[in-house]
Amino acid sequence: MYNIKGGGEWYDASYHGLLVHRNYEQKNTKVKVLKVKFQNLGENGAEAHFKWEPKSGCFIPHVMDKIKEEPMPWE
Repeated sequence: MYNIKGGGEWYDASYHGLLVHRNYEQKNTKVKVLKVKFQNLGENGAEAHFKWEPKSGCFIPHVMDKIKEEPMPWE
């Protein structure tokens, strides 16, 4: 969240920060928690994976066996 102009102000002012990365080749979406201000509401660094379901128009949880992931550019 600091990598953009004015990102420090966004990071400091926000209570929560989420990063959503959609991988069009593998057809999945990764959501990562970058910031949680209040510990009882979540955990920094937590991740979830989803698949897009076109019929319902929703993302559904996707359990990935042995995740083959490359490090994200921001990591």
